[in-house]
Amino acid sequence: MFTAIKKMLGIEKPLVLEEPVVKQSTTTTAKEKIEKAKSTTKPVTVKAKAEAAPKPKRETRKSLEKMTKTQIDELAAELFGAQLDRRKTKTDMIEAFMDAQKKAK
Repeated sequence: MFTAIKKMLGIEKPLVLEEPVVKQSTTTTAKEKIEKAKSTTKPVTVKAKAEAAPKPKRETRKSLEKMTKTQIDELAAELFGAQLDRRKTKTDMIEAFMDAQKKAK
């Protein structure tokens, strides 16, 4: 309402049309983008991961129970250099094998 009265009395400021501001084009060519990317990136070096020594297979009580007393003794001698007493029971030999395996760890 007040704007209408101001218009009638001529108090209102005249409208000044402003020219739109033209922005300079910021588009770059593909070659410029590539050059810019090359200058800002660092080369990547990939190092080979050191191979871990394979872990020796650990025998379990279950796997030893499937073997004969002779096989258990030979396996202990091969892996740990331990001579088991074959005169003992298979259960005692398995215990001795498991002890030797823990010590070799």
